[in-house]
This record gives sequence, structure tokens and C-alpha cells, in this order.
Amino acid sequence: MKRITFQTPADLADYGREHEVAITVEFRDENGKQRQVILSDERLAEIGEYLAKPNAMAYFKEEKIFYEVIAEWLRA
Repeated sequence: MKRITFQTPADLADYGREHEVAITVEFRDENGKQRQVILSDERLAEIGEYLAKPNAMAYFKEEKIFYEVIAEWLRA
């Protein structure tokens, strides 16, 4: 798995739309249960909300390679 860094949620959403990839986000809900959501097209606008959740991670597959999303805006 390779890593790719994005500076803002909008950058990540734009990348997903331009490259026509669905981004999978895994996170834990308020009850501690693991959840998964797959965002594509217009739903990519919600990516920042999901990545802000505890223990969230995102990834996508492009040309048979998996990429882990590094949300730089959450590291500040």
C-alpha cells in the first residue's frame, strides 16, 4: 500500500472526482463499533466529516494499487 498526502478535504474530494475513484473511510462510531463508508462523486464532499472521527482511516484503489490517505489538515 502506498501513501498519498492531501492538505485539505477539498483537495481529497477533487482528486477522487478527477480520477473517478471511490474512497473508503473506516472509523469508530460513538458506541465504539467499527464502521465503513464508501464515498464517490458528490458524497466526496463529506470526506472531512468522516476523517475527523476517532481512529478514522481512508484508502482507495487506483490502477490495481491501494493508497492510504494521509489527512495533513488533521495533523496540525
